[in-house]
Amino acid sequence: MKHRVISLKTVDKILLFMSKMLGWKCLRACWPKNYKLSNLYDKGKGKLNVALDVVKIIKNLRNTKILMESSIMDASIKKRL
Repeated sequence: MKHRVISLKTVDKILLFMSKMLGWKCLRACWPKNYKLSNLYDKGKGKLNVALDVVKIIKNLRNTKILMESSIMDASIKKRL
């Protein structure tokens, strides 16, 4: 998958911020790019939440450590863990 950089004008950044964070509904009606940019924002936010799920990352690390400790290893390797 190829990564794309989305460049926005400063006005669009400010309007998106006010639309999302402050909940200004009047901007949504008079701003033509609202639906497209809000959709991109929501999709990106969802992907980041999934990718940066700290609880899932910690559980995976813990399970990996338990698996490594319970497997057949030398005592010297176990001390390093």
